[in-house]
Amino acid sequence: MALEALFREVSAIFDQVQVSTANHRKNSVSLLKIHTKSVASVQKLTDRTQRPVGERRFTKVFVDMLGRVLVVKKGVLPADRVMKFVGAYVAYISDKGPSSTDEEDSETPVSRFVAQLLKFLLQGFEAKDKSVRFRSVGTVAELIAHLGELDEDVYEELRHALLERMRDKEAAIRSQAVLALTKLMGSDTNGIDAEIDEESILGNILYSLCSDSASEVRRLALASIPLMPSTLPIILTRTRDVDPCIRSLVFSKALFHFNPAQLTIAQRETLVRDGLGDRDDKVKAAAAELVDGWFALARGDGASDFIADAMQFLKLFDLTSEDGISIATDALRSIFATRASVVSKVTFSDDYWRALTPEAAVFARCFIEYTSPNSVDASCSGIGINTSCVMENSTIPVVTAFAYYVQEACNRMLDTIEELEIIKLRGNDGETDSDDEENVLALEECEELLVQGICVFSELLKIACCLDYSDEIGRRKMFLVIRTIIGVEYLPESLIDTCVEVLKATTDEREMIKVTVEVMVELRDSLFEGQEEDDDEASESEVEVTRSRTINNSKLGTQKRPTREWTRQEKLRADEIDLRCLSLCIAMMKRVNGQFHEHSVLEGIVSDLIIPSITRDQASHRELGLVALGLCSLTSKDMALQSFPLFCNQSQHASEGLKTKVLQIVLDLLLMHCSAFFQRSKETTEQILSFLLQTFEQEESSSVRATICVGLSKLMLNGIVTDERALAALVLAFVSPANSGNQELRQCLSCFIPAYCYSSYANQCRMQSIFFIVFELITQVYDELEPGQSMITPIQFCTLFLDWTDPQRRASGSSARPGSEDIHLNLAIDILKACYDDDRTSQYPQAHLAVLMCKI
Repeated sequence: MALEALFREVSAIFDQVQVSTANHRKNSVSLLKIHTKSVASVQKLTDRTQRPVGERRFTKVFVDMLGRVLVVKKGVLPADRVMKFVGAYVAYISDKGPSSTDEEDSETPVSRFVAQLLKFLLQGFEAKDKSVRFRSVGTVAELIAHLGELDEDVYEELRHALLERMRDKEAAIRSQAVLALTKLMGSDTNGIDAEIDEESILGNILYSLCSDSASEVRRLALASIPLMPSTLPIILTRTRDVDPCIRSLVFSKALFHFNPAQLTIAQRETLVRDGLGDRDDKVKAAAAELVDGWFALARGDGASDFIADAMQFLKLFDLTSEDGISIATDALRSIFATRASVVSKVTFSDDYWRALTPEAAVFARCFIEYTSPNSVDASCSGIGINTSCVMENSTIPVVTAFAYYVQEACNRMLDTIEELEIIKLRGNDGETDSDDEENVLALEECEELLVQGICVFSELLKIACCLDYSDEIGRRKMFLVIRTIIGVEYLPESLIDTCVEVLKATTDEREMIKVTVEVMVELRDSLFEGQEEDDDEASESEVEVTRSRTINNSKLGTQKRPTREWTRQEKLRADEIDLRCLSLCIAMMKRVNGQFHEHSVLEGIVSDLIIPSITRDQASHRELGLVALGLCSLTSKDMALQSFPLFCNQSQHASEGLKTKVLQIVLDLLLMHCSAFFQRSKETTEQILSFLLQTFEQEESSSVRATICVGLSKLMLNGIVTDERALAALVLAFVSPANSGNQELRQCLSCFIPAYCYSSYANQCRMQSIFFIVFELITQVYDELEPGQSMITPIQFCTLFLDWTDPQRRASGSSARPGSEDIHLNLAIDILKACYDDDRTSQYPQAHLAVLMCKI
């Protein structure tokens, strides 16, 4: 066939395939006929050799047609259709292409055509024009699945070229490279079953998934990575991706059909926590569907009871920790929302409450919280559940009966604690190895029972907080039970806070304080029970808990012999009781809403328990004492003023954890009693601000810096602090490379700075006034960056600053003043003055200021 005729026929086919993808099959058949006819056109050189002139002409014309498309920019549909047609034609001829005329020749016309086409496209990988690179890589991605067997050298060249394009500066080219490499992954010598490293295709795709800046590339990488034990942890990191579409794909596509039994407990909890706690509604919906799928797998094929299915579902989570219970609660709430018709039919029998397991207790608590009218849960009303009917139909026990269930659960837990102590004592007296092994097994079993018992009792206490105490008999019974429980010396520390919460629900604030102080007095008096046998009145307090008794405001407990006469065991027990009293005091003061002077019994707590604990050498006593004193100071202005220097002094010498708590107390006191601290005198205000700013600048701990940052942000948002130094310190902390890894601080400031600037004209003026101070420091820090550090450029900071001071971004409800729209004008005047000031010109790069002037 003549070259002109061949060019005319092939170009006609390329014209047709640009119109629609529907005619690609027909045009592939037509082009194959031309290809076959061209292959048959050969030039004989000798009897045994011949030259495939027709085949070469066809390849030349085909490549010429394709080359005209490679220069077309991204987004042109006709060019995209040509790329798809090339892939479709290669796939078609791979099945039905012409065979070789020479039987001894191992190559076929199809293999030679594909090799020449691939060689031509690989040349476009290195082109300077991004359109040529995009089209070349995209065409290879279309035909790579139909290449068949390739020569090893050609394969390595193709693989190397695609890996290089994964580092291209254009995101669209990187996306096409990921698509192409996905189809090569199965044939990679360092492939799916091999160890993931930097040389393997899978390793490079995983790297793109985690570090590529373009969401499109990460999305394609996520869709192409196979689920394996080695790739699963990396896929789970995308639940915190910045793009909500990728976060949603993790739940809806990547892991939707994955059996949760193949995940670890930590991985399941990560998925539920990140998915159901996401701020994007689409991600939440995808996570809810995934959790519902897990519930369906736990349910199985047969029809079974909803409660039994929920018990099986809850075994996927760790119910021995508070975090695990919280995550399991969120998962159950999601199930309740998606299966509302089943929730309304849930019923509890008496046997259910008498044989509670951790799963059963968590399910009951979640159900009651979800359907209780006393619980703040908007989800019930959103799905049309009548909470009062559900509570009646589910046969929730009355308060009196529930109090007995609480008492039984507590008794079982305390019995387990006693049994555990006996086993430990028996283990110390073990004479043979077999006895030691038996004790170890018994100890492990008893410890597991104790963990389960604590979980069950804790969940029952949480249920008790949701009950309706309008029944006076039930309220009194629950009050007596809780009053007795909090007086138990060996009650686990984690249950104290919930017990006091139930106590608050069953009585008023004054009675709660009175009862809690009575318990603390009894605990401290129990140290001397063995010294006076005739003192039998202490045992009667567990029965007659409602009797009135006089509490000495100056003495919390009466010591009957000097401390120096105590034995070592008595001192240790006294320390434990003091810690228990401090924990009770903290739990009580968290729930006190009145003023300190309204409750006279609290004065004895401060003088006899809290102050002595602060002065002790033990860190545990001092920490709890400071927290308790801080809570008391929140309810008393005079006490806050007296104790404030103590807190400031303690923050200078404490450990990191204690320093964080003390600074939280300091900042809470400043917020609660702002007028007492900031309106007394200028000297006091200056001292407080100097202390906070100095600590903020000199502190190296991330948690401490984040705590001060949150407190200063609250003080400034409420207008309590208006000093420009504090604002400048927060802005500098936001862009400083030293805080690049402090996510709590950065998240706080990313919300605070826009909210502060857009809330009022005065705040924007204050921000405008600190520009040159901050800009000079940022420029200096940027010029002195060390290797490995990163921060925004001064020009990027100028862009941010213009956005923060934009008067059009200000809230509509903020007060407007004459000239309130001139903030940018005032900023421009200040910049012009700085440009013509000889003293300032050397400090600020004029190029940066010129760019800023152009953007105003």
